[in-house]
Amino acid sequence: MKKRMQKLFALSAGGYLLLILVALSMAGCGTGLSRNKAKEIITKHFKYPRPTILRIPIGIVEEDQFDLDGINGIKWLSILQNKGLIFLDAWLPTTNAIGMPTRFTGVIPTAEGKKYIVDENDEIFDKNGRRVDKYADVRMAQEAFLDVTGIKLSGDNKKAVVEFTYQYLNPTPFGKDTKYDDTKPKNAKVTLNLYDDGWRVGDESQIEYESQSEKR
Repeated sequence: MKKRMQKLFALSAGGYLLLILVALSMAGCGTGLSRNKAKEIITKHFKYPRPTILRIPIGIVEEDQFDLDGINGIKWLSILQNKGLIFLDAWLPTTNAIGMPTRFTGVIPTAEGKKYIVDENDEIFDKNGRRVDKYADVRMAQEAFLDVTGIKLSGDNKKAVVEFTYQYLNPTPFGKDTKYDDTKPKNAKVTLNLYDDGWRVGDESQIEYESQSEKR
């Protein structure tokens, strides 16, 4: 009798242990968002690997409109001209909208430069609210997704901030000699939302880049 009770107790204890392990396992994957799943969602939504695009003003522009995304604009224009990617007119003095002295020039993409332009448009406004006659979206490099490095869930488990690494590859002649020529892994993050059919990138979610102020 004693041995039988001990055997039943052992079976009961084993059953409880199994239930505890199952419960812990379910708690760990209850959100259904593993690192592999997060990577799959992000790479599909943002179409990785994807081109990295920089919007530059063309036509008649002032010199301070070329302080672009951490790139020394005036120096960069000279490099682009030397590479045969743009025609650059002489710099001429003028005053800006608030009466401060500045310079302007004409920037025209060459036939070689146009190979890396994915879009052009007229009459938009730059980051300072000034009208620009034209702009060109220029392909700088390819952005490759590397790995998910962390997932931070909200208190209600309905949002997840996914941290990941990426790198720039295959810089174009426009991207050479800029930060897009640096292949070191970099950090970024994006927010995913939990819907009734699973995790997705939210309608307003954009990638936040740690080394830049930009989102895209």
